[in-house]
Amino acid sequence: MIIQTLSNLVGHKVEDLSVIIQGFTGSPKSGSMTGTLIATNNVYSISQGRVIDVRKDENGLYCITVQYAPDKWFRYCLIESTTFNSGMPVYTGNKLGQAHKGQIRFEYATLEESLYPIRLHDRVFYKHDPTNVLLARSYEDL
Repeated sequence: MIIQTLSNLVGHKVEDLSVIIQGFTGSPKSGSMTGTLIATNNVYSISQGRVIDVRKDENGLYCITVQYAPDKWFRYCLIESTTFNSGMPVYTGNKLGQAHKGQIRFEYATLEESLYPIRLHDRVFYKHDPTNVLLARSYEDL
């Protein structure tokens, strides 16, 4: 069986979870790294939406945040290069950029409270384990 959402993220058919390097990790303290590490050379959007944040981390790698509903967003991190800027529309399958050393970190956040709060612009979101997102047939199933 093809795992469609995960396939969309890495840009090729995925039939098992072998592309997941490390499952959801993090600690509840503020500023901790959370997310799921995924093996890929390039990263593609799993949804349509709008880029609401593009920033470089302390290592010069990009994190791209795509809001696909008023209360939900996906963040793709460990990206070496991208052509996207805040405010740009993004569509399912758009190449967001090149992964750093063959992996990206994928994060999922909503307004539903969890142990992992994060402030983005003027709102507080909460990160959640993205496993169900990655195993969905499409982001509309969430």
